[in-house]
Amino acid sequence: MNSVKEEDLISKLKNVRFYGSASIKFEDVKVDEVYPVSHHVVSFKLIQIKELIGIYKEKGWALFHPCAIKLKNGKESIVIPPVLEEHDGFCT
Repeated sequence: MNSVKEEDLISKLKNVRFYGSASIKFEDVKVDEVYPVSHHVVSFKLIQIKELIGIYKEKGWALFHPCAIKLKNGKESIVIPPVLEEHDGFCT
């Protein structure tokens, strides 16, 4: 895993159609202030999160620090931290 600069991640997110004109910033958010758009999480996603938390702890990085994972084919894939959208003052 390699560290990725926040501005590089924001640049990648700006290439996503829905985020092209959005204001994007990194900030800490309390979980109880977020309203999930889905009422369930697929179990394999929970397993992935648990593995990622272990890697972050091993590296000594703050949780969800932007990073990239080297794939078997030699390419890198950026690990996107959770993305929250704010609408009418509510985070989803």
